[in-house]
Amino acid sequence: MISGAAFAYFFLGFVSALVVVELTDGKPAKKADYSNIEHNIYVQEPWTIQDTPQQDTFNSQRNN
Repeated sequence: MISGAAFAYFFLGFVSALVVVELTDGKPAKKADYSNIEHNIYVQEPWTIQDTPQQDTFNSQRNN
């Protein structure tokens, strides 16, 4: 007799296999062709450069 846990694992494996086959139509994966893509990558600075450091307002509000 098959235990409940074994049946659950079998069922989940079967369902995941069905999902993979349905999403890929049973065709193997193809390698991407990057030969026609320009390789210029532009990175924008996430933060602006500050010339002078700003005052730390948190510590200036604390009692000494």
